[in-house]
Amino acid sequence: TIPHDPRYASYMPYEAIYLRYSVAVAEELYQSAPGYDHPFSYGVRMRLLGNLIESKPMWGGEALKIKRYISQGKMKHFFPMHKPDQLVGLKRIWMDWNVLPWNQPFLAIKNYFGEKIASYFLFQGHYTRWLVLPAVIGLVMQIITFCYPTLKAGFNAPYLPFYSGFICIWAIFMMQYWKRLEAKTAMEWGCAGYEEGVPDMCEFKGEKMKSFVTGDEVIFFPTSSRTNYTRQSAVAVIIMIGIVLVAVASIYIIRDKLVDQGMTVSNAQTIASIINVVQISLADFLYGFASTELTKRENHRTLIQYEDSQVSKIFAFQFVNSYSSFFYVAFIAGRIDANGCGIHGCMYALGINLAIIFGSRLVQGNVTEILIPYLKATYMPPEPGASRPADEYRLAPYDTSDQVLSNFSETAIQFGYQTLFASALPFASTFAMISNLVEVKGDAWLLLDVHQRPTAMMVEDIGAFQAIFTIISCISVITNAALIKFTMNTLNVYSQFWQWVLFVLFQWGVFGIQGIAMYLINDESETISYQKERAAFYE
Repeated sequence: TIPHDPRYASYMPYEAIYLRYSVAVAEELYQSAPGYDHPFSYGVRMRLLGNLIESKPMWGGEALKIKRYISQGKMKHFFPMHKPDQLVGLKRIWMDWNVLPWNQPFLAIKNYFGEKIASYFLFQGHYTRWLVLPAVIGLVMQIITFCYPTLKAGFNAPYLPFYSGFICIWAIFMMQYWKRLEAKTAMEWGCAGYEEGVPDMCEFKGEKMKSFVTGDEVIFFPTSSRTNYTRQSAVAVIIMIGIVLVAVASIYIIRDKLVDQGMTVSNAQTIASIINVVQISLADFLYGFASTELTKRENHRTLIQYEDSQVSKIFAFQFVNSYSSFFYVAFIAGRIDANGCGIHGCMYALGINLAIIFGSRLVQGNVTEILIPYLKATYMPPEPGASRPADEYRLAPYDTSDQVLSNFSETAIQFGYQTLFASALPFASTFAMISNLVEVKGDAWLLLDVHQRPTAMMVEDIGAFQAIFTIISCISVITNAALIKFTMNTLNVYSQFWQWVLFVLFQWGVFGIQGIAMYLINDESETISYQKERAAFYE
């Protein structure tokens, strides 16, 4: 008998235990799925069916390249059908406005739409919940900033460095506790260890040969060839980043020309920020096609490898595309020209630039993602008498992999806006929280009413985005320390020696706290470890 002591292990000995299914094991030893007399729920069978259709024969599949057939016109479309009774039930409990992002019905979302989509909503819920405190503090500080005797003094107020330090520490704590929630959820949903032995992508190409390890027949693609393609992709990304930097530089040349012709720096900066919004959106749109084609050329074996490679490309480009103008205003404009930031100083110009770009992107995102589909759904009703498959065919397609990647990229950029330059616009966190409250409901509505039912996909974690959010948290320490030393005038009362001392102390003090948090907050709790060890023992 396996003992249970709730003081040390919150799960019962046989709770949340998932083992590999085998026909050699009596089926009654597996727990039946709710409503079925076998272990396979509807969601699991739907995912297995998708794998059988698209996987290679060596994985028991048919290797049908669905996306290629659709793009070539050989197939109209391919999507799972909704189950009306389950859809109505999920809509009733999910779309209630009393349901906040952190208490969404995540298990029901997972059962209907799959683990990948549910993980995105789980992260959004966790992130939004953690935003409440910085949103309140940031709003109060922004009000105080505007109430200062002069705008220049307000945007250089002595309390702002403390707020930026708080945001840097908050960011790393948020991510560490996300890792714990992610590990707990992966175990409860049976996703832990999923990435081991995932099937090859149907698009993966190579030479059929015997494995050098097991002797089984495999498809082999030399690592050296993929490395060569990856290097070519890196060069292409660097060139495109260079083009973006030239575009941003051109925008600020135009701004300086407007100032030379008599326009105030503040008005010229506003115009530059608006042009920058258009440039960022257009560059992101065009780069999306380029990154997809570059990643396809690299011929990755699994979807996980493919997505991680694409995420790294997107992050590298979007980081420069989204934030380069802020670095220019914060650290370059005032050094090129003493009045390059206007009479209110570079911190004010940086805050206005951040407010315009961040606010515009939030509005643009909600308009394109929610308002336009809403108008289409309102003024393009279903055809009377159409069959249910035909009715669902007219709904907007939903590519689970691409859409979730896009949603996470958008969240990562938003995260950077509020952490990298925290002292310039304290209520950026307030913007972010309000936007998330709207976006979570909007994304839920799109899935339930606007899109075709997505193909369910399993994931163990949020992949490369885990590292990206952590990297942004660490970079924010450097950028905020640099703002305090080189852009704000708060430290001007001290000598250069003590300014450098405070700069180093801030930077490495916050880094130290982040390091301590990473060390003390384990990625998974002890009770999760017990369940994983129990599962290994049972197997």
